[in-house]
Amino acid sequence: MQKAGREIDSADLPPELEWENEIWRLFERVRTQWRFSFKGHEGLDYNPAIKLIEHYGWDLDWALELLQVIESTVMEERSKQTAKE
Repeated sequence: MQKAGREIDSADLPPELEWENEIWRLFERVRTQWRFSFKGHEGLDYNPAIKLIEHYGWDLDWALELLQVIESTVMEERSKQTAKE
């Protein structure tokens, strides 16, 4: 856009992450810990996540709830991609 001589309006940018940074950091650390079946990804293995949550001293229910939102979104996107193939 800038090369075309247009200005980027800050209102068009996504909001900056604040408290969400921590949950995204947790997801980045456990993103390889998926449970699989013959159908493919079933969901995250929460055991490593729980250990990290306890290590960070976070509220377990709060952190798992937020992690599950990310997990379900990732699984939904993977499902859409698989359906296209």
